[in-house]
Amino acid sequence: MNKHQVTFTAQVISAPVSILVFFILLMPEFSKAVAEIEFMWPLIWAIISGVATNVAVTTVLAMRFNLRSSLKFTDERDIKIHRLGEFYTQGFYIIGGVLALVLSVIQADYFWIGLAVFLSFALASAVASFAKLIMYRFGISE
Repeated sequence: MNKHQVTFTAQVISAPVSILVFFILLMPEFSKAVAEIEFMWPLIWAIISGVATNVAVTTVLAMRFNLRSSLKFTDERDIKIHRLGEFYTQGFYIIGGVLALVLSVIQADYFWIGLAVFLSFALASAVASFAKLIMYRFGISE
C-alpha cells in the first residue's frame, strides 16, 4: 500500500463515520418539527469525528506500512488518478450546491439546506477516495 492509498483509505472510512455520527446525534431531534431541530452541534461533532477518524486511520496505516508523511504526487499515474478522482466528484458538489440554492430560494428551513451541503461534501469525499482506490487497484480507464 502506497502513501496515496493510505490517504484515500482513511477518507473512505472517515466520510461514513462522519455521516453516521451526524445522524446518531440528530436522532433525538427527529421527534421535533423541522424548524425546531438543532443541528449545529451534531454537525460540528460529525466534522470533528470525521477529521479525528481520518487522522487516526492515516496514522495507523502509515505506521503499519512504514510510510513517510510526504504526499507529493510523484509520477504521471498518481497525477492522473488524482485528477480523475476529483472529476468524478464534481457532480456531488454541483448537485449539493444547486440543491442548497433551490432550497434557499423556496425558503426551506436551514436544516434542509445544511443537510444538503453536508451530505454532498461527505459523499463527494467518499466517492473520490473510493474511485481513486479502485483506479490504484485495477488501473485507470478513461
